[in-house]
Parts: sequence; structure tokens; C-alpha cells
Amino acid sequence: MVLGIDPKNDFAIKCVFGSERHTAILVAVLNAVLCPAPGRRVASVEILNPLTEPVVLDEKLSILDIRARDQSGRQFNVEMQMVPHPSFPERFIYYWAKVYSRQLVVGDRYEWLHPVISICFLV
Repeated sequence: MVLGIDPKNDFAIKCVFGSERHTAILVAVLNAVLCPAPGRRVASVEILNPLTEPVVLDEKLSILDIRARDQSGRQFNVEMQMVPHPSFPERFIYYWAKVYSRQLVVGDRYEWLHPVISICFLV
């Protein structure tokens, strides 16, 4: 049965890859894209809130497609981009920077930062 849902739209992407019920699919995609060395493979992920709430009143709200953390603390931002926007490279870096910079709180050491890996599927 064909449901008529485009698998590339935000709703479908979030249902398939951004659901706690389907983390095995996200793990498989991450390992396929990253081709990690032995011992660096993603074994499991925790789906995180895709909203990066503003810290100050005039900060821009960012809504990621999928945000997850693996067993080693690495965070992943997985995006599907169907329409080419001229400012997409800047937006992509901005999203990465927000996820990376929000790992620490007052008193934390910079050595505690974990990698943030952003992956975008461009259609």
C-alpha cells in the first residue's frame, strides 16, 4: 500500500530517524555515512530535543531535524534539505556551533567537550 508520504519531508524524516522506537535505523545510517574505524562505530543513540532554545531574548531559535547523542557522548545533527537556500552553508555551521557550544555549563572544563557531527542529505 502506498501512503503518498514523501520520505524526504520533515515529518517523515523525524518519524523514521528521530524516533526512540527507530534508533536502530539512525545508528545504521550514521555508521554507513561515517564509515568509522573499528571501535568508533555508533552502537546506540539517544534522541535529544531538536529545539535549541534561545538563551537570551533576541537569540534566534533553531529547530534541527534530528539531534542525537551516542554512547561515547558525540552529538549528531542530521538534516534533510530539499530546497537549496543561498544561506544554507551559514545556517548549517550556525546549527553545529549552537549544539557544540551548549555542551558546557559554568565550571565545566573545555576538555569535556565531545565532537558534534552534522550530516545533511541534500536533495
